[in-house]
Amino acid sequence: FAKELVRRIPITNATEEFNFATLLLWQYVKNQGLEKELTQLNEPAEGSPPAINFKGRLISQDIANSLLEFDVINNNARMDLITTVLEIGAGYGRSAYLWLSLNKANKYIIVDIPPALYISQRYLNNQFPGKKIFKYRDFKSFEEVEDEYRQADLVFLMPWQIEMLPQKSIDLICTIDSLSEMRFSVIEYYFKIINKLCKKYFYIKCNKKWDNEEGRIRWGDYPIPTGWECLIDRECRVQTDYFESLYKIS
Repeated sequence: FAKELVRRIPITNATEEFNFATLLLWQYVKNQGLEKELTQLNEPAEGSPPAINFKGRLISQDIANSLLEFDVINNNARMDLITTVLEIGAGYGRSAYLWLSLNKANKYIIVDIPPALYISQRYLNNQFPGKKIFKYRDFKSFEEVEDEYRQADLVFLMPWQIEMLPQKSIDLICTIDSLSEMRFSVIEYYFKIINKLCKKYFYIKCNKKWDNEEGRIRWGDYPIPTGWECLIDRECRVQTDYFESLYKIS
C-alpha cells in the first residue's frame, strides 16, 4: 500500500527513501486508530519543514511522532484532568503545535534555553495568532507577572524561572528527547522541580542509552521519586532506540 502511495507523488532519487518512510509512518499512525486526529493536523509550511505534499496537504514525520506520543498520554491518563501542560525542551514546538491544534490544553508552557526558546516562541506565535502569548522576559518574582501568566494560553520561560511557579499548578509535565543530554545533577534538579510543580502526570521519552559529557545514562537511571505510580514504561512503537514512560503523581 505504501509503495502505491509513493507512486502518486512527484519524487526524486534523493527524496524517495524519505518520502517512503514518511508515508509508512503516516499509515502506521492511522492504523493505531488515530485517523480522526490525523485529518485535523497539517504540517505548517513555515521554516521549510521536511514534509511531503499528500492529497493536498503537508504531512510529516514530526506530526506523526507527536501524535504517537500524545496517544500514550491520551490512552493512559484522564484527559479531563489535564488543562495545563508544561514541556521541558520543546525544540521548535512540535508537541505544543499538536496539543493546541487538537484543543487538548488550555495553557501550554514551554521551558527551554536560547536559541530554542526564541524559535518555539516565534513559530507558535505565528501558528496561533489568536492565542494570548506570555513572551519570555526577565522577572524577579511570580507576583510581577502573575496576572499576565494566568491569562496566557502560551507561556515561554527559561529553566530557572519555573522555580517561581506555584506548587502543584501543572497537570502534565512532559519531556521528549531532552533530559538525556543533561548532566546528572541537572537531571536530578529537574525531577525535584517536576515533583514540586506537577499534580497529575509526567511523560518522558528518551534514548534507551545516551552518552553525555558525564557518562552513559540508560533507561532505568532516571531518579523517579518514590510515590509516583508507573502507568506505562515501554519501548517506543516506532523509534525502537527510545523508551517512553508515563507516571501518575500523587
